[in-house]
Amino acid sequence: MGLDANVIVIGPLNVLAKYDVLDYPIGYYEDVPFDNLVIGTITCAYTSDQSRELAEICGVNPWDLGNHQVKNPVKPSALSCEDYIGRDSQVDIYDTIIKLLDYKNVQIWYRPNG
Repeated sequence: MGLDANVIVIGPLNVLAKYDVLDYPIGYYEDVPFDNLVIGTITCAYTSDQSRELAEICGVNPWDLGNHQVKNPVKPSALSCEDYIGRDSQVDIYDTIIKLLDYKNVQIWYRPNG
């Protein structure tokens, strides 16, 4: 079975806009108060290899369906996988996750689709 995945984020509109992880252009949110919770996407993986690598960056097992909240991401240099996503993208994903996890009212989730 193939696997694709994405990493979603739930948090206040102003935070998600700051890190450019909104699912729609900011103009679509013009009637949404800046402190309202919205959903965004940090990144997507389209192949099984990319999805497994993304899970490793997120510090989760892709098939442990009860534990997909991202709490302890793994720094890309510590990864043992084969750079399917690409080194620069790994670092950007990791850095974005780390910055967003600094906010108490933000949750990040690895979402597999297999």
